[in-house]
Amino acid sequence: MARYNTAPQTLVITEETTFTYAFTGGIISLTGTSGYTVTMVSPVFFPGSRQTFYNATDGSVTIATAAGIITGNGVPVPLGNQIDIPTNSTYTITSDGTNYVLTAALSGPTVFELPVTFNDLLDANGKVELNPLDNNVEIKPTGTGIVDISPQSSVSIQPGAQATIRPTGDLTLASASGSVSLGEAGKATSFPGNINFTANNQTVNISPTGSSSSVTIDPAGNVTIGAGGTLNISSDTLGGITNMSIGASNPSTGAFTSITAGGSATFTANATSTSTTSGTIIVTGGAGISGAVYAGSLQGTPIGSSSRSTALFTNLGANGDVAFTKNVASTNTTTGTLVVAGGVGIAGALHAGSIQNTAIGSSTRSSGAFTTLNANSTVDISGTTEATNATGDTGILRVEGGASIAKRVYSGGGFVGAIGNVSRSTGAFTTLTANSTVTLSPGANVTLSPTGSGTVTLSPAGGGSINNMSIGSTTRSTGRFTSLQANSTVTFTSVLDITGTTDATNTTGDTGILRCEGGASIAKRVYSGGGFYGSLSGNVSGNLSGNVTSTGTSSFSVVNVSSRVDVTNTTDATDSSGDTGALRVEGGISCAKRAFFGGAIVANGGSQGIIGYNNRTSSFTAPDADAKYIISRGGTMTVTLPVTGTDGRTIVIADGLDFGAYNCTVARNGRTINGVADNLVLNVAKSKVEFIYRGGDWKVFMS
Repeated sequence: MARYNTAPQTLVITEETTFTYAFTGGIISLTGTSGYTVTMVSPVFFPGSRQTFYNATDGSVTIATAAGIITGNGVPVPLGNQIDIPTNSTYTITSDGTNYVLTAALSGPTVFELPVTFNDLLDANGKVELNPLDNNVEIKPTGTGIVDISPQSSVSIQPGAQATIRPTGDLTLASASGSVSLGEAGKATSFPGNINFTANNQTVNISPTGSSSSVTIDPAGNVTIGAGGTLNISSDTLGGITNMSIGASNPSTGAFTSITAGGSATFTANATSTSTTSGTIIVTGGAGISGAVYAGSLQGTPIGSSSRSTALFTNLGANGDVAFTKNVASTNTTTGTLVVAGGVGIAGALHAGSIQNTAIGSSTRSSGAFTTLNANSTVDISGTTEATNATGDTGILRVEGGASIAKRVYSGGGFVGAIGNVSRSTGAFTTLTANSTVTLSPGANVTLSPTGSGTVTLSPAGGGSINNMSIGSTTRSTGRFTSLQANSTVTFTSVLDITGTTDATNTTGDTGILRCEGGASIAKRVYSGGGFYGSLSGNVSGNLSGNVTSTGTSSFSVVNVSSRVDVTNTTDATDSSGDTGALRVEGGISCAKRAFFGGAIVANGGSQGIIGYNNRTSSFTAPDADAKYIISRGGTMTVTLPVTGTDGRTIVIADGLDFGAYNCTVARNGRTINGVADNLVLNVAKSKVEFIYRGGDWKVFMS
């Protein structure tokens, strides 16, 4: 017979747990230390099962599902695969066959039978309404408790009838960070009793906003404004105070932009003025007066210092310097800073920047001393007295110092003295005559360069000579000499034409057109139509063109030719003594390019063979020529292939020691090797590799 347990079931969980079944019909009590997770069995296995969890810990406990998610009613959907249960809360979770549904949180709405007493915090996460019918709602904490209504937004108290806040003590309306407003915009706010603003260090601000706002102070009795400091009454627009006596009892300072009086204003203080800060009326800035000013005297006052106008005086006296600062230029007798209609009598000296259009001493002449005397037109000095010396005491114009004249000087009587003996410049003369020796000894060049067809002729009567001079060093021209002699080296920097045709018959220096008793140094080529005779000895660099005939031995340290040299002698070489054959070389021959031989190559001793290998023991770059190399280095080394463009170029590299132990790297030098852009490492002992170039790639053949 089945047995049913009607007592409530409670399952206690104290730590992290994973269910393999659904616990229904009772409460799962979560105890122990908060923060752990309880994982429910998959909702697929127990559809319709309802599990209730109560969190008895002091913190949150996480409820998770092994499959699906947890959705909710009235909470964010979906919640995910887990949910946190706060302390002292009850959650009911039901399986729908796929997911779990949070069907109740805190067991839903709770109905309390009054009175209800809470010994701890009463927390509500949603809307709370207290609306009993015909009963009051009272919040009256006892002791030192307070009522704190502090939502994050505003508080609205809107009773259907009158609301009265009447504490036994003080009523404080304050805001921690904002303002306190009394009344509502557009509605009057009345205070039936006195209003006192007496708090320490506070400001009373009455400043309603809006263009139609106004402040009216209109009591039935007096208005007293007794400021302990400064009282400022200001308006953003122009206003006025009318029908009021300001300062009638106790005068003080006032600042006004304009003071207007409908009649005469009398200042009755009888204070004497001895400066700009004393007297009955003291004006700190300027004073604008549109009418006449009458004063007993004007003391210490510059009249018209900023803005000048007409003034009439019977006598103008000054006991110090008088400065006219208008700074107007004078262009005639009616302009300038100071204009005097009549004459001016000045007992002392007159100093002026310039005196324009004025005849000085035209009636009565006297002495004048000037630092600069300028005239913008002709100045006539009409005296005719002749000058007989340079001492400054003869003639009409006497200058004790030097005279600087920017333009030409014409003199009917000539110049007496040394011209240009201190500072020389250009001079143009039709005839320059000297009756004694003329010496030209400047620190720079002397140039004689007549224009047109003019010539410079040097023809002293008794002959002469030109010594220590470079003739034509800059610009050369024709020169004719009966004899041209030089006792040292003569340098020709341009073409020298010798037009005579007399042949040279010997080397004694007395035949031919050009005779050189010493040696000749020639930096460029020498061409000879008639050939060369004699011994050519020394370093001959350049081309020898023409017939070269030597009657003796010719010796050269280096012979360089820029074109082909033909040796037409056909004598065969019979030994290596250097005295047989058409071309005899006593030393070795270095040939950078190919050599082709019509006959056999006979080595020393008479044996005939092929070109041998070039032994190498260190890294090198092969030249652009066919070559064979044998590598005999006891270590790694690199052979760099040449940068060539010749198809068929062949480089052979053979192992002379052991490539297996000592690898040899062949660097491609910008080309490819067997189509690969990489270097090749030779590591096969006793091997020989042949590299043949074609079309940008080195082909590799190994044997």
